Order: sequence, then C-alpha cells, then structure tokens
Amino acid sequence: MIKLELIPVNCGGKQAVKELTNFIKNKSPEIEIKEFKPIPGKFYNCGLSVHIILCDIVSIIAIATSLWSAYEFLKKKKSDDTKIPKLIINSYRTKNNFYFKIDDKIKSKDELIAKLKEEINKI
Repeated sequence: MIKLELIPVNCGGKQAVKELTNFIKNKSPEIEIKEFKPIPGKFYNCGLSVHIILCDIVSIIAIATSLWSAYEFLKKKKSDDTKIPKLIINSYRTKNNFYFKIDDKIKSKDELIAKLKEEINKI
C-alpha cells in the first residue's frame, strides 16, 4: 500500500484542497482519500494536502488521467495569474520515496504519463 500526499501550490489555499478532494472523489471513486487532520501543537511540512491510498506505486500511472484533470481543474479555478499553480505528489513513510510535480512545464496528459513512468522506473 502506498500513501501519497497531493499538495496544491498556488491554487487557492484551503478551498483548493476541498475542491481537489471532491474532484478526485467524483472522477476516481476507486481511490481511497483520507482527510488530513493536523494535531494541534505538532509541526507538519504542509498543512494543506489531500492524502490518497493506492495498492502500489504502479497505480500512480493508472490514476494519471485523474491527476491531470485535477491539475487542469485547479489551474482554471485560480484567479491570480502571477504565481504558477502546481500539484505536488509526494509519498511518505515508504521505503522508496517518490516526489513528482505537475506544473506548467508538463503540457499534456500523455507527457505526464511518460514522465511519471520515467520517475517510477528510477525507484
């Protein structure tokens, strides 16, 4: 089982996290989503994220279409054009760490899938 953290950056704060969660639930109901509930007084790397659970690292490729759609959705909803929106995919508490960023450098879903496969092959 792989736990991934999806972190929307420059996408609209807490509202973006809520919209991202709802979007993924509607597009990919087979993906298990856990709500991040910070413990008061404890330090976290990121307080705005969506946690999803997959069977294995290869499952990331299977949900690449949903991730691309989610990124496009957040990008369209963003009103401030001065900062580039990003969707960071980060694994945690795994033997092989995984970190991937979807941003304006990736131009299509097919390019996203190719880059994800390349990164997965590294680990």
